Amino acid sequence: MSLIRPESPSRVTQSGPVGGLSFFADARLIACDAREEAGCRAVVDAALDFGRGKIDGLVNNARMTGRGDFSCATLDGWDEIMTVNARSAFMFTFTRVTLARLCAARGSVVMMSSVAGLMGEQGLAIYSAWLIALAYSLAL
Repeated sequence: MSLIRPESPSRVTQSGPVGGLSFFADARLIACDAREEAGCRAVVDAALDFGRGKIDGLVNNARMTGRGDFSCATLDGWDEIMTVNARSAFMFTFTRVTLARLCAARGSVVMMSSVAGLMGEQGLAIYSAWLIALAYSLAL
């Protein structure tokens, strides 16, 4: 397993299964700032390198909720939640390389969700808005 820590780009190598699960024995974890296109592309490139040019699946799980009363929401808060949640999911999913590799492998895109992705929830209006819109649209 290779781990790239956000505070240091150096790699730390550890052999053996992760968490006692043998199917994680050869896993690679790569940290990135999901708000930045360069970070998302670096993860896709590392996945392609690790998978020898193949991507079998993608799990979008970068999340920020920003719980609070919608009447107190700010444009900066809206932008931050949309950037972390919707923009990062878009950047990971819709890079030309990711789409081509997923289609070639008949791979899947998994959007991690919560009950807020099924219906709105008090205090989570911005979070629910992006999740419902993007996840449902991708499923069509």
